[in-house]
Amino acid sequence: MKKNSTAALPELEKGSAVKRFLRFLAGLKDSEYLFLCAAFFLPFVIMLGVYACLEMHPFGNNSVLMLDIQAQYIYYYEEIRSLLTEGGSFLYSWKRTLGGEFMGIVAYYGASPYNLLFVLFPKSMIADALMFVNLMKIGSMGLTFGIYIHKTRKPSEMKTLALSTMYALCAYAVVQTLDPMWLDAVVLLPLLILGLEALINEKKIILYISTLTMVFITNYYIGYMTGIFTFIYFVYYYLVNRRELIERYPLPEGNIFKKAVGAHGVKTFARFAFGTLIAIMIAAFMLIAAIYSLSFGKNSFQNTNWVFAIRFDLIEIFNKMLIGSYDTVRPNGLPMIYSGMLALLGLPMFYMAPSVKPAKKIGATCVLLVLILSFAINPIDLVWHGFSLPNWLNYRYSFVFSFFVLLMTADALCDVKRIKTGNVIGAAGVIIALIAVVQHIKYPINPDQGQFASASTKNLTSILLSLLFIVAYVIVIYMISNKKLENTGAFMLAAVV
Repeated sequence: MKKNSTAALPELEKGSAVKRFLRFLAGLKDSEYLFLCAAFFLPFVIMLGVYACLEMHPFGNNSVLMLDIQAQYIYYYEEIRSLLTEGGSFLYSWKRTLGGEFMGIVAYYGASPYNLLFVLFPKSMIADALMFVNLMKIGSMGLTFGIYIHKTRKPSEMKTLALSTMYALCAYAVVQTLDPMWLDAVVLLPLLILGLEALINEKKIILYISTLTMVFITNYYIGYMTGIFTFIYFVYYYLVNRRELIERYPLPEGNIFKKAVGAHGVKTFARFAFGTLIAIMIAAFMLIAAIYSLSFGKNSFQNTNWVFAIRFDLIEIFNKMLIGSYDTVRPNGLPMIYSGMLALLGLPMFYMAPSVKPAKKIGATCVLLVLILSFAINPIDLVWHGFSLPNWLNYRYSFVFSFFVLLMTADALCDVKRIKTGNVIGAAGVIIALIAVVQHIKYPINPDQGQFASASTKNLTSILLSLLFIVAYVIVIYMISNKKLENTGAFMLAAVV
C-alpha cells in the first residue's frame, strides 16, 4: 500500500500543478493588468512589420547590421554568445589583438540581460538574434511605460496602449537600434521614475535602488545621463508635491511651516541620496571595470571644445517633433525627440487641463526649459555626455525629453473631458500655423559641410501628414469628451496612434 501511494504521489503533484496553472490563467484573464500584454506586443509587432517592409532577413536579404553594429558590436555579441554557451573568461580575452581585458567591453556593449537571448540562436543566425533582441527591447519599453502610467495616472486601457506605443516607438528608440546597448535605459526609465516616486511618496526605496542598479550595470554611460535626469525629476516632483507630502508625513510640533518644509526636504533628499549611493555600490563591479578600461586612453582621443555657443535655432525643437523629422546621425544631427503628433498637441493641452495644479505646470515648464537648453548650449550638453564630445549620434540623452513630454500628454488625456474643445481647436490652429512658418524658413542644406535641414520642413508628405494627424486628433479628442462617443473615441485614439 505504501509503495502504491508513493507511486501515485507524482501524478497527484502533477495534477495539482496543472490545476494551479489553470487557476493562474483564469485569474490572469480577469486581471486589470492583462491589457499590459498588448502594451508589449503592439510596438513589438509594429516594429516587426517595419523590418518586414524593409526586407530584413528572414523577410528579405537585408539585415540590421549597419554602421558600428556591422563593424564592431556584432563580434562582441558573438563572443558573449560563445562565452555563455561554451564557457570562458569574461575578464580577459586572447581574441582582442594580442590579448587584453574584456570586462570593459562587456560594461559598455554587452551587459544587457537581453543578450542572454543570443544563446537561443545558432551562430549562423546572429543577425536575426540581434533583430529579435531589438524587438524585445522595443516591446519592453511599451510594457514598462504602460505599467508606470497605469500605476500613477490610471487612464483607460486604450489611452494607456496609445501612450505606451508612442514611448516604445519614439524616434530615439527606433534610431538607436543602431546602438542597442543604449536602449536598456529607455526600458528601465519608467520603472526607475516609478521607484523614485515611491521613495518620495511612501518612503519605499527597493524599486528605486534595484532599477537604478540595473541602469548602471547595463550601460554606465547612458546610466550616467539617466542619473542626471533622475536628480532633475526628483527636484521637480518633490517641489510640486511638497505641501501634500508634509501633510501626509508631518514633522514634530513646534516647527514653523517654513522650517518644516526645509527639514522634510532634507530628510527626503537624504533618502534619495542614500538609495543612489547603494545602487552605485552594488553596480561597482561593472563601474570599476569600465573605469579601468577607459584608463587606457579612450577619453584622450578628442579635444573637446568648451566654447559657449548655441548649437541650433531653437525653432528646430518644434521641427523635430513633426513627422519625418529625422535628419542624420552625423556630428551635426539634431535631438531625436519625435514621439508622435499627439505628443505635440498634448503639450498645450497639459496647460489647459484644470486638474493639473499650477505648481505642476510651472515645474514641468522648468524641466522642459532645462532639457531644451541642455540640447542647445554647448557646455551643458557636454556635461550630459560625460564631459566629452560625442562622436556622431548627438544628444544621446534625448529619450528623457520624449519620456517627460509623454507624461505631460498623459496628464492632459486623463483630464481631456474637462478641457474645452474650443481651446483644443485653438491650440491645433497655432500648431498648424507654426508648421506653415517653419516650412517656409530656408535652412542651409550642405551635407558635405555638416549642414542639414530637418526633413519635416522640406518634405511635402511629412507636412501634409503632420497637418492630417493634428486634425485627426482634434476629432478624436472631441469624441472622447462626448459621453456618448467616449469609448469609441478612446479606441480611435489608440487606432490613430
